[in-house]
Amino acid sequence: MSLSQTQQSYPLSDSDLFVLKQWMFQTAIDYVLLGVHATLSIAVLYLSVASGASLSNAKIATAFLAIMMLFVSLSVIIINTEFLILQIAMSGFNPPHLAKTISLETKLDITPNILIRLNYAIGDIIVVWRAWVLFPQSPAVKTGLSICLIGSFVGAFVDAGLIAKRLMIDLSDLGKATDALILVVPLCFTNFIATVLIGYKAWCHRQDIQNNLELTHRPLSKVQKILKLLVESSILYLAIWIGYGVAQLSDSGIELASQIYATIMPEITAVYPLFVILVVARENAKPDNVNNMSLSQSIRFASAQTARSEAEG
Repeated sequence: MSLSQTQQSYPLSDSDLFVLKQWMFQTAIDYVLLGVHATLSIAVLYLSVASGASLSNAKIATAFLAIMMLFVSLSVIIINTEFLILQIAMSGFNPPHLAKTISLETKLDITPNILIRLNYAIGDIIVVWRAWVLFPQSPAVKTGLSICLIGSFVGAFVDAGLIAKRLMIDLSDLGKATDALILVVPLCFTNFIATVLIGYKAWCHRQDIQNNLELTHRPLSKVQKILKLLVESSILYLAIWIGYGVAQLSDSGIELASQIYATIMPEITAVYPLFVILVVARENAKPDNVNNMSLSQSIRFASAQTARSEAEG
């Protein structure tokens, strides 16, 4: 009896169709976000090497982190695609060897979780660095930011370790909802501290400009615009992380929101700092004018006015 006579193909069940649609949606979103990520990474690398000036340590570090995050994101998507292909093969008439397949499935499920959390931690390096450079003479601030960053790394990799431990025992074990706090709380706290510090520096700078120039209604300077952008983007990013935590902790009533967050968060974490770098670079490239002088020009002008007043007195 031929193989075609002994095996018959039937229409997919509703549950199979739902899973297939879910896979297609997740894969499409992943590759769209990867395309955005790759485009922004190329733009950041171009800015780093084509600015016409010598490469500083900050530019080299930014380029390195951009390449690393893109490589991690690409690796995650490739592994996830391979995992889905393996799932499809398991649903066929002649599935692969079960023991080998389960072992491979476990590895393909654990590895992306570790890589995704690596990207989360790298993203916090950039978040901390933005606040770090605003306080070059403050050891207390740098120490606090360093502790926050260490906490982010510890939270990310402890969470990855717990996930790996669960999946090695049972691939279907999703863990408790509160397990998400191990990852979310340190990352949110680090972003909150960095946002507060950047906001404080923006407020201090505006107060200094107003006091030195005695102008309360002057247009925002370039530095003020950049600081304002950093504060607003940090608040938005923090809100996204809080939303992710709430979605993970919520009941199945908004399970779809949790799944969407889980799909897009890795790429949002990677794309967000690149987008901010490009917007800041664009703002910084705008020429100063009389009504929109830079911070250094403002300080020099105020100092000259003070010295002239003292000489006349």
